[in-house]
Amino acid sequence: MYPRSDDLDDDDAGKPKREEIETLCLLHAVGPRACSLSQLAARLGLASSLVPAIKVAIETLSGAGWLALVGEMVSRTDEGGAYLAARLEALRVGA
Repeated sequence: MYPRSDDLDDDDAGKPKREEIETLCLLHAVGPRACSLSQLAARLGLASSLVPAIKVAIETLSGAGWLALVGEMVSRTDEGGAYLAARLEALRVGA
């Protein structure tokens, strides 16, 4: 779910791919405080029926160390927050 250097070629360097955009959206939507998976679905504007799919994505980012999932609660780690901030700055988003 997160970008790897082999996902970028010379023409696309610095441009986010769909997978990275989804990752950044999840990191941003979780926010600095923990929320439930159903709250996260609502923040993303998604139906609660998609919570199982969201959980799979969260588990992937949890494995990367950017999110923590405990039961039905998800929180952004310091590493996840740092990655989000650095990547948004590099993309000049929110400036």
